[in-house]
Amino acid sequence: MRAAVFAIAAAGLVLACSAPQEPVAADLGVHRVSFIIPEGWQHYDHGREHRLETGEGDLVLTDLGPVAADGYRTVVLEARDLTRRGQPEEAAELLNGLTGGRVVENDVLRVELENCLDAVWRGRPTAATEAAFASLLDGLDRLPEPDLEVLALLALEDLDHGPRRAIERRERLILDGREAHRILTWQRLTHNGRLRHVFVVNRGNLLVIRTTMGRDEVLGPAFDTVVRSLVFVEPETQSAR
Repeated sequence: MRAAVFAIAAAGLVLACSAPQEPVAADLGVHRVSFIIPEGWQHYDHGREHRLETGEGDLVLTDLGPVAADGYRTVVLEARDLTRRGQPEEAAELLNGLTGGRVVENDVLRVELENCLDAVWRGRPTAATEAAFASLLDGLDRLPEPDLEVLALLALEDLDHGPRRAIERRERLILDGREAHRILTWQRLTHNGRLRHVFVVNRGNLLVIRTTMGRDEVLGPAFDTVVRSLVFVEPETQSAR
């Protein structure tokens, strides 16, 4: 009888150990996502960036900001609301943050963005400021979809891709129904120190999942766990004008 109880308890222990991990939900900048935290990793929430850490490696999920019309529109609408509430400094700060983005590649939109900034800074009459915002929002409606591969390569340069590193492999994949771009890099001379990156656009903002440091045999499986389990909890929606 005692042996049978022990056997049942042991079986239960095996089942408990092998039970699949539950995904956790997280607010990551403008994104609402869920993903599985690899076993033995710690999760740290820093708002626009979430870190997963263990003694043998690090994973980072970061909202890199707006890169498409929906993302820019969210910022412009917030800036317009701040202006209407008499907070031009905060509005100008938001608009100024867009000047380094993809929107400035379009000459017409760049001029409209500069007009908005000028109107806010100079405190133009309300009608003129509203007209500047309306013109910029209309222009965003005509902004073409960004090239994800180009965005990924540009973002890579800002992250960790110095002259001593080279791209090992690039490939497209589907991440929860969205097109994504995966880039693997390594040390140019030694071909070790592999780093993994996945880029995906959601709600107009660019999200990257990447490894930063650690042993490849630990990072690889953990990275795959996060990427394969990631789900965008909230559907993409456009803000009302």
